[in-house]
Amino acid sequence: MGRWWLGLALLLAAPGAGASDPGPTEGGGTAARTYFQARIGASSGDKNARPQVCVEVAPHRKLSLQGCGTGAGIWHRDPSPEIAHFRADWHLFAVPLAGGAFEPLVGIGFAELQVGNDAPGFSFGGPGPTKVETAGPEAVVSGRWTRPLVNGFTFIADVHVGAAYFAHAPELAVPQPRLHVFLGLGAGVGF
Repeated sequence: MGRWWLGLALLLAAPGAGASDPGPTEGGGTAARTYFQARIGASSGDKNARPQVCVEVAPHRKLSLQGCGTGAGIWHRDPSPEIAHFRADWHLFAVPLAGGAFEPLVGIGFAELQVGNDAPGFSFGGPGPTKVETAGPEAVVSGRWTRPLVNGFTFIADVHVGAAYFAHAPELAVPQPRLHVFLGLGAGVGF
């Protein structure tokens, strides 16, 4: 019962499911324009076994803003080390691929590393008052495949690799390295 979303995604992505009208892109590719996306997946930056959820808004075809994390402090209180990501992504171009479009993206922003229960806000200048979280800059390169579905919805599959630097990570209650390199995978739907 918990995997109903996977079956729905496979059904909607099936050939002949009906497609929305994709817009033209540079280089002759097609990419459906989405304004909002929700994806679920996994990231090597999280040491718990929880899925990473990403929410993305795109105020412009070439620019999107996203936040990703396991929902610490909202959906769970697992104190395992995890990294939440907040960044702006620049969509470089799109090329046709397998009934959809492939888009490379580059992103910059910041990440929050936590090793205990999350507190509101971000601590850029130190390990925070409880020494369980710190924040720092990150950079990411992504590859994304999109395929129009029905009624303006779009299937999205995403892979990304990035690095985040936390100057105060060794000062945390559970000391961590300053540099974190991560790999993530996700899939979801946008409209």
